[in-house]
Amino acid sequence: MEDLVGAVERIAAGARPVSLRVRLGALSHFTPEHFVEHLQDTRLAGVEVEFGEPLPPTDPRSQSVLLESVRVES
Repeated sequence: MEDLVGAVERIAAGARPVSLRVRLGALSHFTPEHFVEHLQDTRLAGVEVEFGEPLPPTDPRSQSVLLESVRVES
């Protein structure tokens, strides 16, 4: 989760992130609800999360969370 928060903060470049789009790997041990729960314990608490299609178990990234996009406050 720390790596994801750091990536979002680098992408946002000082602006306030308002939403994320992520894809959860089938082997990541995250459900969407569990992911949002963990996010609430970070500096990104309250950010809206949209979930894309899960990464299948055969994808080499299936143990990961893939950050697809970050929308910041305008």
